[in-house]
Amino acid sequence: MEQAAGKLLQQVPNNTFGETHLYTVENERGETDTSFEKEMIGIEATAAKLIDAIEGAVEQGRAPTFSASEKANLDLFFKQHGNANLPPISSEKPIP
Repeated sequence: MEQAAGKLLQQVPNNTFGETHLYTVENERGETDTSFEKEMIGIEATAAKLIDAIEGAVEQGRAPTFSASEKANLDLFFKQHGNANLPPISSEKPIP
């Protein structure tokens, strides 16, 4: 439960410590702009599946294999998260 404005709010435990609006900005008109937030959610969701695949492969003692577009999506994820110094995994562009 969370207290806000003198009221207790019920909240699902999985959402209690989750951060939202990490990439939401205010535009020049003072309006909330969530377009970048939505783009990043897609990139992060795709990367999460690929990272899970990496972990699964490692647990099975094998190297993960990815298509060129999956490699491009991993590249985009790492670049978006400040790891631009990493060599690219793929020469292809990510699929939105």
